[in-house]
Amino acid sequence: MRNKRANHKPVRKAKAVCKVGAANVSAMIQEVYIAATSISFIFIILGLWGNPNIVYAVYRKKSLQTKCGFITGLIAAIETIFLYFEFFHAVQIVSEWAMLKSKCLKMILFYVVITTTQNFIICPLGCE
Repeated sequence: MRNKRANHKPVRKAKAVCKVGAANVSAMIQEVYIAATSISFIFIILGLWGNPNIVYAVYRKKSLQTKCGFITGLIAAIETIFLYFEFFHAVQIVSEWAMLKSKCLKMILFYVVITTTQNFIICPLGCE
Protein backbone atom coordinates (compact mmCIF):
# COMPACT_ATOMS: atom_id res chain seq x y z
CA MET A 1 0.00 0.00 0.00
CA ARG A 2 1.39 3.32 -1.02
CA ASN A 3 1.57 6.16 1.39
CA LYS A 4 -0.63 9.00 0.21
CA ARG A 5 1.63 11.54 1.81
CA ALA A 6 4.65 10.47 -0.21
CA ASN A 7 3.16 11.87 -3.42
CA HIS A 8 1.64 14.89 -1.75
CA LYS A 9 3.34 18.12 -2.68
CA PRO A 10 3.44 20.83 -0.05
CA VAL A 11 0.94 23.56 -0.76
CA ARG A 12 2.45 27.00 -0.98
CA LYS A 13 0.55 29.66 0.79
CA ALA A 14 -0.28 32.55 -1.47
CA LYS A 15 1.10 35.82 -0.32
CA ALA A 16 -1.38 38.62 0.04
CA VAL A 17 -0.67 40.96 -2.80
CA CYS A 18 -1.95 44.48 -2.69
CA LYS A 19 -1.87 46.31 -6.00
CA VAL A 20 -1.93 49.62 -4.21
CA GLY A 21 1.03 50.23 -1.96
CA ALA A 22 0.51 50.53 1.77
CA ALA A 23 1.63 54.15 1.66
CA ASN A 24 -0.93 54.92 -1.03
CA VAL A 25 -3.74 53.28 0.95
CA SER A 26 -2.77 55.27 4.01
CA ALA A 27 -2.70 58.46 1.95
CA MET A 28 -6.13 57.67 0.43
CA ILE A 29 -7.62 57.01 3.86
CA GLN A 30 -6.14 60.27 5.13
CA GLU A 31 -7.59 62.17 2.17
CA VAL A 32 -11.05 60.69 2.71
CA TYR A 33 -10.84 61.45 6.42
CA ILE A 34 -9.87 65.07 5.75
CA ALA A 35 -12.61 65.40 3.11
CA ALA A 36 -15.23 64.06 5.55
CA THR A 37 -13.95 66.44 8.21
CA SER A 38 -14.15 69.35 5.79
CA ILE A 39 -17.76 68.47 4.96
CA SER A 40 -18.56 68.25 8.66
CA PHE A 41 -17.37 71.89 9.01
CA ILE A 42 -20.49 72.92 7.09
CA PHE A 43 -22.80 71.09 9.50
CA ILE A 44 -20.88 72.34 12.52
CA ILE A 45 -21.20 75.96 11.37
CA LEU A 46 -24.91 75.51 10.62
CA GLY A 47 -25.40 73.94 14.06
CA LEU A 48 -23.45 76.69 15.80
CA TRP A 49 -25.73 79.20 14.10
CA GLY A 50 -29.04 77.35 14.48
CA ASN A 51 -28.88 75.94 18.01
CA PRO A 52 -28.38 79.30 19.77
CA ASN A 53 -31.31 80.62 17.72
CA ILE A 54 -33.49 77.80 19.10
CA VAL A 55 -32.43 78.67 22.65
CA TYR A 56 -33.16 82.36 21.96
CA ALA A 57 -36.57 81.55 20.47
CA VAL A 58 -37.54 79.47 23.51
CA TYR A 59 -36.37 82.30 25.76
CA ARG A 60 -38.27 85.03 23.91
CA LYS A 61 -41.53 83.36 22.78
CA LYS A 62 -44.10 82.55 25.44
CA SER A 63 -45.76 80.00 23.16
CA LEU A 64 -42.53 77.93 23.11
CA GLN A 65 -42.13 77.99 26.89
CA THR A 66 -43.70 74.60 27.48
CA LYS A 67 -42.21 71.35 28.74
CA CYS A 68 -41.41 70.28 25.22
CA GLY A 69 -39.99 73.71 24.36
CA PHE A 70 -37.72 73.79 27.40
CA ILE A 71 -36.41 70.29 26.67
CA THR A 72 -35.79 71.28 23.04
CA GLY A 73 -33.96 74.42 24.18
CA LEU A 74 -31.87 72.40 26.61
CA ILE A 75 -30.96 69.89 23.90
CA ALA A 76 -30.00 72.79 21.59
CA ALA A 77 -27.80 74.32 24.30
CA ILE A 78 -26.04 71.02 24.96
CA GLU A 79 -25.68 70.39 21.23
CA THR A 80 -23.97 73.79 20.90
CA ILE A 81 -21.37 72.75 23.48
CA PHE A 82 -21.02 69.42 21.68
CA LEU A 83 -20.45 71.20 18.35
CA TYR A 84 -17.68 73.36 19.82
CA PHE A 85 -15.83 70.15 20.67
CA GLU A 86 -16.52 68.79 17.18
CA PHE A 87 -15.18 72.00 15.65
CA PHE A 88 -12.03 71.81 17.76
CA HIS A 89 -11.57 68.16 16.77
CA ALA A 90 -12.08 68.93 13.05
CA VAL A 91 -9.50 71.74 13.16
CA GLN A 92 -7.12 69.38 14.94
CA ILE A 93 -7.53 66.74 12.19
CA VAL A 94 -7.12 69.12 9.27
CA SER A 95 -4.10 70.86 10.78
CA GLU A 96 -2.60 67.53 11.99
CA TRP A 97 -1.96 69.06 15.38
CA ALA A 98 -1.01 66.64 18.18
CA MET A 99 -2.32 67.00 21.71
CA LEU A 100 -0.83 65.88 25.01
CA LYS A 101 -2.39 62.71 26.43
CA SER A 102 -3.44 64.38 29.68
CA LYS A 103 -5.27 67.17 27.84
CA CYS A 104 -6.74 64.69 25.37
CA LEU A 105 -8.18 62.59 28.21
CA LYS A 106 -9.83 65.65 29.75
CA MET A 107 -11.31 66.66 26.41
CA ILE A 108 -12.61 63.18 25.66
CA LEU A 109 -14.07 62.80 29.17
CA PHE A 110 -16.01 66.06 28.87
CA TYR A 111 -17.09 65.08 25.34
CA VAL A 112 -18.43 61.74 26.60
CA VAL A 113 -20.28 63.42 29.48
CA ILE A 114 -21.90 65.96 27.14
CA THR A 115 -22.91 63.24 24.66
CA THR A 116 -24.40 61.06 27.40
CA THR A 117 -26.27 64.01 28.90
CA GLN A 118 -27.68 64.89 25.51
CA ASN A 119 -28.90 61.33 24.98
CA PHE A 120 -30.59 61.19 28.38
CA ILE A 121 -32.37 64.49 27.70
CA ILE A 122 -33.66 63.27 24.33
CA CYS A 123 -35.48 60.34 26.04
CA PRO A 124 -38.11 62.49 27.82
CA LEU A 125 -38.67 64.44 24.61
CA GLY A 126 -39.47 61.16 22.83
CA CYS A 127 -41.86 60.14 25.60
CA GLU A 128 -43.61 63.51 25.53
